[in-house]
Amino acid sequence: MNINQQYISERNSYSGQIPRYIVIHNTDNYSTDADARAHAMAQYHGNFDGYSAHVYVDDKSAYQAMPYSRGAWHVGVNYGGRLFGTVNNRNSVGIEMCVQAGFDYDKAFANTAEVCRRLMSELNIPADRVVQHYDVCAKNCPSAIRAKNDWLKIVISATPSKAAWISIAVAAPPAPTIVIFFPITSISLSFRADINPIPSVI
Repeated sequence: MNINQQYISERNSYSGQIPRYIVIHNTDNYSTDADARAHAMAQYHGNFDGYSAHVYVDDKSAYQAMPYSRGAWHVGVNYGGRLFGTVNNRNSVGIEMCVQAGFDYDKAFANTAEVCRRLMSELNIPADRVVQHYDVCAKNCPSAIRAKNDWLKIVISATPSKAAWISIAVAAPPAPTIVIFFPITSISLSFRADINPIPSVI
């Protein structure tokens, strides 16, 4: 889909960004008309205090609000996220899915996946570096996607090679070690049983 660049600015940003990750958010702004254009315009005009993102996406359109070469203020406060520090405001691109009143979730979801796929290709970011805001700082974000248990689906939708992502997302369990004891002779035998996991079908 086309990403409108009418409202690109350097508001609320850092210089020297090297994008290595993509972080998916949603706005949690359910106000009427709080769509992608409205958010991009608000950022462009300096109406956000201490916050910014690179791209805003809704059920009809997408707006880039900042150059990808600049770091946005989108990671936020750490509440115990496993990737906090590894993923930060100077090495990640923030994509916000807009959830304005009456929005079409399925279309917004599909558009967000499409924008993510485009940026992965453009910025050479692999699937295992596309993360939820939750993964970074343990905030419940993107809440709309998480509420529907659609996180894995969005990454698969955004990934050109679904098989490649499945191999990352579904880790094979370690093969168990089975120990058999013979108490009469005090002999202990140990052997390893390698079990191939059943492929995940998504």
